[in-house]
Amino acid sequence: PKWFARGNAELETALRQTQARAQTRGIPFRLWLRPGEKDRKIVMLTDDPFAIYEHEIDMGPNRQREHLTCRGGMDRADVECPVCTSTDKFAYYLSIYCVLDMQSWTSKREGKTYPYSKRLLCTKQTMSAELRDLAEEYKGLRGCVFAVSRTDEKSFTSGNKFKFVKRLSETDLRKHFGKDAEPQSDLWAKMEKW
Repeated sequence: PKWFARGNAELETALRQTQARAQTRGIPFRLWLRPGEKDRKIVMLTDDPFAIYEHEIDMGPNRQREHLTCRGGMDRADVECPVCTSTDKFAYYLSIYCVLDMQSWTSKREGKTYPYSKRLLCTKQTMSAELRDLAEEYKGLRGCVFAVSRTDEKSFTSGNKFKFVKRLSETDLRKHFGKDAEPQSDLWAKMEKW
């Protein structure tokens, strides 16, 4: 693979890529729980997950984890992924749900406290299968409130125990959360460009 270019040959490609990345702004952060954290309340906003294959790479001097979408895609065939071919970091299947994290937070810039935030619940295969089973048990996930826990450092960062609390009706979702409770087709559209 070519790692450099002379002149402005690649400038148009770089500009298009920058423009595409700018269109993905507004995608919520991932839900993340500290090891040992118990009973963080979340409200499920989507029934069907958005699914990708992803790599998790340790980068930089602090070995910070970066998540990179696998270029091989869902068919895992025609497109060569540079991460697959140059490292031993195999891609894993990831389901992505949109949730409301009911933990309040304060904006450093505005000093304003918010009672909840929209997050992405990212789950690997084992937890994805558990959420699929919960969706069957509760006839869908939208409106379900779960108390999520993460038992230790080795468990999933988005939690590995989901305890059903209650289900909010569509009316209650709209009454308590307004437009934040709306299914986000625009979110999935942004993620397709991600």
